Amino acid sequence: MAFESVSVAFNRINNGLQRFSIMIRYVSMFFILGMALLTVVDAMGRYLVRSPIVGAAELVGLGQLFVVSFAIVYTLAMKGHITIDMISSTFPAKVQTLLDGVTRLVPVGLLGYVVIRST
Repeated sequence: MAFESVSVAFNRINNGLQRFSIMIRYVSMFFILGMALLTVVDAMGRYLVRSPIVGAAELVGLGQLFVVSFAIVYTLAMKGHITIDMISSTFPAKVQTLLDGVTRLVPVGLLGYVVIRST
C-alpha cells in the first residue's frame, strides 16, 4: 500500500517535471527569437541611423546564458545526452547504471559552473 502511494507521488513529480521542461523549451525559443530580433535591430540601427542599441551585446550575452542553461536542463529531462550504446551495452548492468548517473551529473556540474562563473 505504501509503495503505491510513493509510486503515485513520483508519477506526479515526473509529470510536473515534464511540463516544466516543455515550458523551458518555449522560454528558450522566446529568448532565441528576442536575441535574433535585437541583433537585427541593432545592426540596422548601427548602419542606417548610426545609432546602435546601447547594451545590445550584453543583453544577447545574457540571453545566451539563459538559452544554454535551459538547453542543458531540457536535454537532461528528455534523456537526450549522447551515449555510445555499442560500447556501454557491453558493460554489466551496475556499470551501465553508474555511467548513466555520471552522464546526468556532468551537465548539472557544468550548469553549476556556468552559474558560478556568470555572477
